[in-house]
Amino acid sequence: MSRAASLHNEKYLAAKAAGLPGWGGKDRISKLQETIDERFFAFKDAPSSGKLLELGCGAGNLSIALADRGFEVSGVDFAETAILWATENAKSASKDIDFRVADVSDLSHFKDETFDVLYDGNCLHCVLGEKRAVALTEWNRILKPTGLLFISSLCAPAESRSFPKEFDCSTRLLTESGVPYRFIPTLEQIECELRNAGFRIAHKIVRIQEPFGHINIHAFKI
Repeated sequence: MSRAASLHNEKYLAAKAAGLPGWGGKDRISKLQETIDERFFAFKDAPSSGKLLELGCGAGNLSIALADRGFEVSGVDFAETAILWATENAKSASKDIDFRVADVSDLSHFKDETFDVLYDGNCLHCVLGEKRAVALTEWNRILKPTGLLFISSLCAPAESRSFPKEFDCSTRLLTESGVPYRFIPTLEQIECELRNAGFRIAHKIVRIQEPFGHINIHAFKI
């Protein structure tokens, strides 16, 4: 297990031990349907059914919410505790969801052109270094020709006085306990990454915040 995966695994263990329902706590999870409407369905051409893979599914709360909306859902995460927890949560919700431990840069157990929707619920900013290009290439491979890639990612301007000391503006890496934890690109960087991986951006929503903003992108294969 990578250092990043171990750090996430520890966070899931701590959240589960604290009695939280999943990543982000009770309030965030209670608003998931609202979040889906505000972010995913903000794009008028977003599908409302089909085979969907949640990338970085965590404890499965968003996957369950998407299953409630009529999607046939699978989920992957590199933290073993997250997948065990997601499986428990899906069983409690009476949802049949295929959860697997997997790094999103290696999805070789899925065939080409399997999914109608790839749903990144805050995953891409957890993918670091050279794995980012590899992951996006994999996502392109498993997406159907008419499929939709949805991304929810942190982003930030090139420079800011409000960046925390744990953030290296030159590498765009945010560390925690000395471990690289998040890659927070500029808007231009993430758009370039998607184009290089063979995606066409059809819709985007940028939320300007300090120190880090957020972007939602709907993209299709070129």
